[in-house]
Amino acid sequence: MSSNPDAEANAAKAADAAASPGPNPKPDAKAGPKAGAKAEAKAGAEQEPEAADQAAGPPPQGAWEAAQELFDHLPPSFNGTLFAGGAPGFGGHLIGGDQHTVSGGRVHGDVFTGNKTEVHHHNAPGGSGPRYAGEVTAAEIDRLMEVFQQGDAFEAALACLRDSRVLVLTGKQSSGRSAASKALLRALEVRTVRVLDTSVGPDDMLNQAEPAPGYVLWDLPVSRNRRLSEDRLRTLRTKLAKDGGYLVITTEDSPLLADLRRNRWTAAWTPPTGTAMLTAHVRLELSWLPGEPDDQALPALRPEPLGVDELLALPATLSFLSSTRTPQEIKEYAQVLARYSFGEATEEELSELDQGAVDDQVAQWFADTDTTLRERAFLVSLAVFDGSAYALAAERGDELHTRLQQIEKPDKPAETPVFGLTARQRLESARATLTERNEPTVWGPLPQQIATFDDQRIRAALLREVWLGHPSARPALIDWISDLAGSADPLVRTRAASATAVLAAVDLPSVMPRLLQPWASSPLFTLRLQAANTLTLLAWSTGAVAVPQILRGWCLSKDERVRWTGIRGHGLIGSVAPEEALRDLGDLVTQPDSDPGAEEVDALESATSLLLVTTSRSLVLARLVSWLEPRGPRRGLALIAFLRAGWYSEDAVSTPLSWPSLLRWYSLGAATAGGPPSVTTLAEAEEPQDRQHLVCLWWAALAEPQHTDQARELLRHWIRTAERDPEAEQGIASLLRALAVSEDDRLRLSHLVRTLAEANKDTPLARISRRLLLAADLPDPDPNQQF
Repeated sequence: MSSNPDAEANAAKAADAAASPGPNPKPDAKAGPKAGAKAEAKAGAEQEPEAADQAAGPPPQGAWEAAQELFDHLPPSFNGTLFAGGAPGFGGHLIGGDQHTVSGGRVHGDVFTGNKTEVHHHNAPGGSGPRYAGEVTAAEIDRLMEVFQQGDAFEAALACLRDSRVLVLTGKQSSGRSAASKALLRALEVRTVRVLDTSVGPDDMLNQAEPAPGYVLWDLPVSRNRRLSEDRLRTLRTKLAKDGGYLVITTEDSPLLADLRRNRWTAAWTPPTGTAMLTAHVRLELSWLPGEPDDQALPALRPEPLGVDELLALPATLSFLSSTRTPQEIKEYAQVLARYSFGEATEEELSELDQGAVDDQVAQWFADTDTTLRERAFLVSLAVFDGSAYALAAERGDELHTRLQQIEKPDKPAETPVFGLTARQRLESARATLTERNEPTVWGPLPQQIATFDDQRIRAALLREVWLGHPSARPALIDWISDLAGSADPLVRTRAASATAVLAAVDLPSVMPRLLQPWASSPLFTLRLQAANTLTLLAWSTGAVAVPQILRGWCLSKDERVRWTGIRGHGLIGSVAPEEALRDLGDLVTQPDSDPGAEEVDALESATSLLLVTTSRSLVLARLVSWLEPRGPRRGLALIAFLRAGWYSEDAVSTPLSWPSLLRWYSLGAATAGGPPSVTTLAEAEEPQDRQHLVCLWWAALAEPQHTDQARELLRHWIRTAERDPEAEQGIASLLRALAVSEDDRLRLSHLVRTLAEANKDTPLARISRRLLLAADLPDPDPNQQF
């Protein structure tokens, strides 16, 4: 079930209504699903009601609904790993990863070659003659052609250049477009290429005293103040035709090139696949390494070097190729891969190079002076909202931009341009993709434009870089994330917790006092919940041993707000640290002279109930049974938690075929997958012990006068499951037989089943009830009575 982002105050009621058995359920305030909502009515007893509401904000969500909300809105890097049979990950390394720095922090000219581009300069210092950047030699182009892959766009671009002599080759940065320009000229039998000076532009070519057969102008910036007009290109074409030369201009695509595109002066460059490029580079590298085996050279060499197909099938290589890679990154990886083929490199080096390429790209974005402050803020926002609506990431990015401007230029009012780059241009630079798909909303699935990083590791790398590498940005980042955490939109606040978990994974000592501790002690339940959510994600992503210690400290705090946060956190990390969670929750209810408020009592009950539906449920179940004796506060907590957990569905959004999660466990020994992973992914039951423990809690709840009515209502709800799914009938019959210990038990259960049948005469439920009486061997005073 999902929450309404515009009505957090109704969230707990919505969750309880979905779990309740009928239109007017009346469970006890301490046992039924509505306990949280009723307890909340007593909040702020020592304050004026209006003042208390203003201080605490909306009442807290029910624990079950809050857990579902958390896992419904996690970023894509959590999918398939969190709570699914193993420790989750943020997609790539959260901590560590060697830094590999490209000289100067940037790869210029979209290097694609097997060797570094050699540009020979010919301009005399202080000279007044024509300026050009240098010359690309024939030898360098020869080396390029050993690995160059044409791709789908090459032939069309070649035809355009051959016909027009001038070609504007558009494409993404670092896509290999400058290498393509050299390959295009070589296809026209041009041996050497003159590189024009970007600061002058193509007009410089008209002033050359000695014409060349081929020219390139790389990375030409096109703007409204510096357009490429068709008249200018025609003049250049006349000059080139006279001299027998060709010119290729590379630039990024722009709406300002629309007229040139329409008249076939341009061609869009799309690089070949990463696999094709890597294969070519690896074949070349393998032809070079190693040298002739001489006297004892390298004892680590493999007896039989690995072939290209084997190298491409390596897990590290598959991971490397699973995301968009620049030609330069592919070249560097091929060099290490070739060394690995001969035993000169390890798999660890391959993985480090893979991660290093991601870290290098992120560092380049922040170091590159061509990247504006607004675009840097957008990158950080996209890291938080990866896999969500582009408009959301852009809007929130502008909010961060405003805060960053106040740090960078405090004496000037912050300004954010209303218009700028298109969404696709921004995402191309960020190595992200824009797709349209239906996303769930409170109004049902609706189409949205979703922005997602091509490599999920970029998300964590960006957050690490901005936090650790640029501490001056921290004040703005802290305020911005805190605003996100307090949002009424569940996706926004969940992403704030997720991003904070990434920061905490690399710098917990700084994140605790700046974000987590203020949230944990906040009067706003929303912020407290995000503190608990952050520690939950931190524990699951890193297995951080500090998390249970932090939660214990919070549970022992004298601040009731901090205690509430610690209790909520224990309910979510039960699968990671169930022993610690049970210890702290049990200690809280048995503290002498403790007088917890309604909010804290509800938090204790709901947190303990969540522990019953985690992968550690068998341990939790056994511990709750042990709490039944001797009688005391722990017994009450065990029974209330059990009765609450009994209402939880096995599916995040209940369907007609959904079972109560504990009923599925009892009936089959293992619940089906589905719903929020931390809440509904259950381990196999340890038969027969788990079933015996479930029966024990059922029997104690039915026998306890304080909880009898709630237990009976829950049992009726379970029986109704058989009306929706006949497979449940056998499990319910088995449970009824196990509960009928004494004759009094048999009579009470018989009365419950028969009254349910009488209240639903002439329905399938009445017939199911009749069969249950027979299957469970319960007394039936009037077996001929028609229901």
